[in-house]
Amino acid sequence: MDRAFSESKVVVGLLVAMSIGLLLQLTGKILYSSGSANGSHVYILLILPSLFISLWLACSKRHFFSKDVTLFLASAVIFMVWGAIATGWGDGELSFLYLLKRALVILLYMVGIIYLMSVASIKQIKGFLLLAAVIVAIGALMSICYQFFVLEKPFGWRSFRLSSMGYRNWIDLGNPVIAGLYIGIFTLVTVALVGIEKTNSLPVALMVFAVLVFYVFLTYSRTTWVAGALSATFLMCRFRSRSLIAIAIISVCCFILMAVIFFDDVLREITQKQFSRRDETWQWALEHIGENLIFGHGYNHTFWPEKNFVHAHNFYLQTVYEQGFIGLVALLAMLSTVCRSYWRNRRDLLVCLGFSMVAYIMVAMLSEIDEVITRPGVYWTIFWFPLAFTMGAVNRLNLKKNTVDQLEE
Repeated sequence: MDRAFSESKVVVGLLVAMSIGLLLQLTGKILYSSGSANGSHVYILLILPSLFISLWLACSKRHFFSKDVTLFLASAVIFMVWGAIATGWGDGELSFLYLLKRALVILLYMVGIIYLMSVASIKQIKGFLLLAAVIVAIGALMSICYQFFVLEKPFGWRSFRLSSMGYRNWIDLGNPVIAGLYIGIFTLVTVALVGIEKTNSLPVALMVFAVLVFYVFLTYSRTTWVAGALSATFLMCRFRSRSLIAIAIISVCCFILMAVIFFDDVLREITQKQFSRRDETWQWALEHIGENLIFGHGYNHTFWPEKNFVHAHNFYLQTVYEQGFIGLVALLAMLSTVCRSYWRNRRDLLVCLGFSMVAYIMVAMLSEIDEVITRPGVYWTIFWFPLAFTMGAVNRLNLKKNTVDQLEE
């Protein structure tokens, strides 16, 4: 742990509380049936401690963040503040002050993750990630078993799309696409842990992966399938682990087997469903972006009022439509900062793990993800957590380097 943090027992206590708060936030959809209860605990255990530590660092005039992290946080603030400003000319019901408040909470959320990543050991980080993945896998397994053995759902191509347990509000992830993206994050984490884990926890990681990847399959979210496959391939090429190569071979064989069993359904998926009318929303967005290219139509502005489409099914197009070219530049600046930071520190395993999640969401944003500022819970895990995790890993390396330089002096 960083010396500045370890010297204060209060700060150490806040960090412990933040780790619990982050665990509750990441697994809240599994552990809680009430979103408000989960939100309260996250605010108390994660957001407020993050604010206190930030104020403590500011008062003590300590320089904790690297230049890359500072640039990332600044670009994230610009992106979110511009979104708040863009409420001024749209027909949405969200106000400037509401979005500004959401932006502050998200900033403290990311800063809290960066604090935790910067001071924790690799063993602690891997243990935390594995614990979160195990909790999510238990929830996923409960959902699968309840659907098949209690509700007696048939196993067939799109006979049903998994997104909840099916019992009251337990383990309800909203819709299959969001469920797939959420579970996909933890599947990627498990893939990375399998690639780097050399201890007795490897069998646990393999079992968790099997459960999570089966859940993702049952969501029939092609966005998740494509984004997850590309990101997992990146991890396999980076880690070059025998376990990952074996998983890849087994996964390909299972895919071929399923394609043979459900050949007619898969063929219909390719030839008829194709983009599931997403191409229509993309075309409509492209036709109307030029009406206000620089400033956009306004945050949360009505999208295609004549049809039942609430967003463009492409976050990049949605950003231009709502926030204009300025909003898109701010978004790309934030993402490019993360990509550049990864490239500079690409030899570090934690940075690679984080960037695999970032690559995952960047691909997923081509057909899904919207309203990342106003929608808490799952969207924090899908969008903001990968960004903050990666930059926290980068900041951790910078602090370690500075400590070595001070010892040499």
